[in-house]
Amino acid sequence: MAITRLGLSNPAANTDVALATFSAPYLVSVTAANKSVLSTPVCKVSIYVVPNNAVVESQYAYVAYNITIGVGQSFETFRFATNAGDTLFVRATTADVSFAANGVEQNDVALAENTAQTFTNKVIRGDDNTLYLAKGTTAQRPASAEVGYVRFNTEYDRLEVKTSTGWQLVGWSA
Repeated sequence: MAITRLGLSNPAANTDVALATFSAPYLVSVTAANKSVLSTPVCKVSIYVVPNNAVVESQYAYVAYNITIGVGQSFETFRFATNAGDTLFVRATTADVSFAANGVEQNDVALAENTAQTFTNKVIRGDDNTLYLAKGTTAQRPASAEVGYVRFNTEYDRLEVKTSTGWQLVGWSA
């Protein structure tokens, strides 16, 4: 799942601009940069999400509200979630601010079921939120397995873990 540029804008002063409208759930962050060479007027930015079907401002979700950005400075928001149908808006009090929104689509289809994946400190997702372990008989244990490797032993119908002393069955069976 690649990070995608969702929108860029250099809006006029005090103008609300739709930076992105989402057709699927996304995990998003926005970068705002003050390109001005003058310290006055003071530059303030607001970043907010209008949820799908929101009809009044009290339903908007402000990610940043009137945040001051100094000359030549920038900031990136924390990551926040959006849903399909939401719209991301930005506004600045000066015309010298550049906004960029980037994100990752949050969709189980992005990681198709039964696709072989290698994960290191990642969340494992699939169509059924299922984790499939290696399986086989005792004789089929992989010789190259490192300590901590987990698999399902089909002879014993149990999980087993490779430890520093060898393979250990996990739990018990009736």
